[in-house]
Amino acid sequence: MHPSCILNAIMIGLIAGVGLRSFFLWGNEVVLLFIILSGAVALISYIYGEKGKREIGAALAIVIASAALGVWRYNTLERCETRFAESEKEISARVYVADEPDVRESSTRLTLEILDDVSVCPKQERILAYVDKYPEYTYGDELLVSGEITFPERFEADESGRIFDYPAFLKKSGIAYQMFRPDIEKIDEGKGNVIISALFKIKHTLLASMGRVLPEPEASFAGGLIVGAKESLGEKLLEKFRVTGVMHIVVLSGYNITIVAEAILAVFSSLSPALASLFGSLGIILFALLTGAGATVVRASLMALLVIFARRVGRGYDITRALFVAAFVMILHNPFILVFDPSFQLSFLATLGLIILAPLIEPYLSRIPTHFGLREIAAATISTQIFVLPFILYLMGDLSLVAVPVNLLVLIAVPGAMLFGFVAALGGLIHPLLGTLLAVPAFGLLAYMLGVVDFFASFPFAAIHIPAFPFWLVVVVYVLYTIAIMKLRTKRETIDRTRDMV
Repeated sequence: MHPSCILNAIMIGLIAGVGLRSFFLWGNEVVLLFIILSGAVALISYIYGEKGKREIGAALAIVIASAALGVWRYNTLERCETRFAESEKEISARVYVADEPDVRESSTRLTLEILDDVSVCPKQERILAYVDKYPEYTYGDELLVSGEITFPERFEADESGRIFDYPAFLKKSGIAYQMFRPDIEKIDEGKGNVIISALFKIKHTLLASMGRVLPEPEASFAGGLIVGAKESLGEKLLEKFRVTGVMHIVVLSGYNITIVAEAILAVFSSLSPALASLFGSLGIILFALLTGAGATVVRASLMALLVIFARRVGRGYDITRALFVAAFVMILHNPFILVFDPSFQLSFLATLGLIILAPLIEPYLSRIPTHFGLREIAAATISTQIFVLPFILYLMGDLSLVAVPVNLLVLIAVPGAMLFGFVAALGGLIHPLLGTLLAVPAFGLLAYMLGVVDFFASFPFAAIHIPAFPFWLVVVVYVLYTIAIMKLRTKRETIDRTRDMV
């Protein structure tokens, strides 16, 4: 078998195994059954199959064995011993802040990991604590928390009765419990990873500098664009981003990460190819950690690292395969994200739409000028919006009617805003006056983008809410998408062949 066929079979099998295990309570006896079945298929195809059929049998055996791996991997995290058996219990525990605090307008959410741990899988029973904004806590702080511990529950996401599976959503972050306004005593600090702690300090230093050289809300907007720090934007402004369909730019979409990755590689381009690849890869990894390593960031970063690897080994870069390899690595590391992480799902679908649909749509946009990459942005925006729409309607029921024009007007300014915002923050670290002078172009671009969002969000019908969009309808829509894409591709190939003949 060709190595690419083996890789494809492994990825398909593992993803299928994790997907099935997410819905069915399968134990490791199913893993053993899959392994036996895989061996039987391989043996039968080898003894009785012809050459072509042997390869099909071998591929099927690999798929089944990989599915067993997916089920086993899921079980290693799912079947952990839990510390608290009851739904509510008073506890007092020594913990540390295991992730960057999630600061909201009126409260802060802390992800806590218990230090005096006797659990088999400590990182799968973290505590999400809702605390006051002040006093402030940072990553790595050691705390003594006391209070009532509860299990997360599913709840209605809106008035239409749409149910949000909150326990499953928290599971992908290893969170099993909640605490509301516990008593907290700070004991020590520096309990977290030294590198991550240093990166978070750099991030907060840059954000503080932006706050000194830029007014609000431009400073907070720049923080969202560059390092994904959207918390200080406030709920009203965030709602405007949601209504206009550009929320992705302040939570670090693949577009932002691509800009950052290209900038990092450009910085080291003068070095030897080996050193440029090494430092470029390290820079991308460190940036992903600095931003909190969300699903979208990790996916885009892995794809950027695969580009570097392909260049170093002299291989062609297949972007579709890179997307599936990135998804495979992420699911292998954390199988819960496949079904329980909307960010991962939407990021994957948006990127897949960009890869598959954008090249087919762009020839039909000939009236849009190519200046400032407008035609490319239009094709990318339309294709990603089309591809994620069914899933967004299923998850949230929100449909933005102004997303395409807003994305067209806003995305052209994103690279410049990120560059000048970063330069202004660095200048502010040297001297506030220098930073303020350097921030002038950043302020202009940021104010322009916020103005576009504010203008379109004010439209009475900028977005509509669809009460119910069942999953079976999502499947039907994607089947129709597949048929339409196949027809478009066939038509495009026919046009290209005809042009070549002429």
